[in-house]
Amino acid sequence: MKSLSVFRLLMVAGLLAGAYLGLAMQDSSELAASKTASTFPVSNTTTIDGVEYYQLTSIRHPDCGMPGSIVCEISTSATPDANNRVPKSSATPTDWRP
Repeated sequence: MKSLSVFRLLMVAGLLAGAYLGLAMQDSSELAASKTASTFPVSNTTTIDGVEYYQLTSIRHPDCGMPGSIVCEISTSATPDANNRVPKSSATPTDWRP
């Protein structure tokens, strides 16, 4: 009888440990995915209701990569809004143009 109880106890402990490890691995992969940044070409900046945005585009400016002060590419983990904008506070400039 005791061996059967010990066996059941070990089975339950194994199931709980497996479930815990599975959740821990899922959480860490979701965390890693949420921190992955993407780069986007920027066409211009705009301010709406006091919030500054980068306006994203699908085409990289031909002068992007040349010395200048105009941001032409950003890196962000934020999702662009319905109008393809990302708040400046959520992005990091990665390239400029004249």
